[in-house]
Amino acid sequence: MVTTWTSVRAGRRRVHFDASDGTHLGYVDVTSGQPGDVHLGRATEFYAALATWRQRNPTPPRTDPPELVHNLAPPTAPAGPVAPPTHLGNDAFGPPPQDPPVGVSIRERPAQRPTPPTQRSRRPGWTDLADNQPGQGAAAVAAQLRRDRPVVTFFARLLRLRTDERAWRVGAAGEVKTAGYLRKLTSPGGGWYVLHSVPVSARGTDIDHVLIGPAGIFTINTKHHPRGFVSAGPDGITVNRHATAYAVKARAEADRAGRLLGAALGHGPIAVTPVIAVVGAGVRGDHQPLGVTVIAASKLARWLRRQTPVLTPDTVTKLHDIARRSTTWLP
Repeated sequence: MVTTWTSVRAGRRRVHFDASDGTHLGYVDVTSGQPGDVHLGRATEFYAALATWRQRNPTPPRTDPPELVHNLAPPTAPAGPVAPPTHLGNDAFGPPPQDPPVGVSIRERPAQRPTPPTQRSRRPGWTDLADNQPGQGAAAVAAQLRRDRPVVTFFARLLRLRTDERAWRVGAAGEVKTAGYLRKLTSPGGGWYVLHSVPVSARGTDIDHVLIGPAGIFTINTKHHPRGFVSAGPDGITVNRHATAYAVKARAEADRAGRLLGAALGHGPIAVTPVIAVVGAGVRGDHQPLGVTVIAASKLARWLRRQTPVLTPDTVTKLHDIARRSTTWLP
């Protein structure tokens, strides 16, 4: 049984959810509808309780323009240099999981986090993330693993064994493919903007793709499973019938992006939609576990064009100007 209680912080009302054992599962901001402080280990329990609470406490439809549309002047860049962010890989919660075990696996020692390129565009006090390349974080880790264990990596690739280096390399290739599909939207005049390999912590974690357009803001996590199949069911996402934590992590990634962007705007958390783009595998099921859309990357552009517009072109441009700043994600 989950109990709820209410608090008010900075004039904003929050409804908190506690499990029967006293564990705080998270809260929802009543004004924005955005969850926060979600307990990652029990996220499924939290979102189930949140769904029940929303059924009992429906939010009346808004008659005013969304808060996001107003007063979006870009923040002033801070003075002084800011160190470029490091990148760990294509998964914001550590290395991408390997495929379900088949045959022999080789386990390499962890790679050192690579030093990011120094030739990126800099502005006073921040780095322009629009210069980031898709999959650059994952590719850098794979390259470091190859440098650390050249002989092992060579024979592993020759024998087609599944290794950490392969997981990172395949992940990077998947991000590049997703970026290619997104170019249908982000070409000049298309009205959409995308940022790749967006760093969100000093540990080097990043978000694969952040997309901003008429339909809103989306965090897109690429999952590359060659010759596999991905299923989206009411209880979560499976790969080749193996359960994964993809939905929980994608939901937390979007919530994190909403908090960081909202803070950069001087607001509370703003709405961000989590998406998992599947590359190289079939996709089954039309469920959205924890509100996460699971879709083949090749169908992503068409699906996004069908979404209801909620942002004006001017707002999209201003949001992109804020999101492209490294200091938005690493204050």
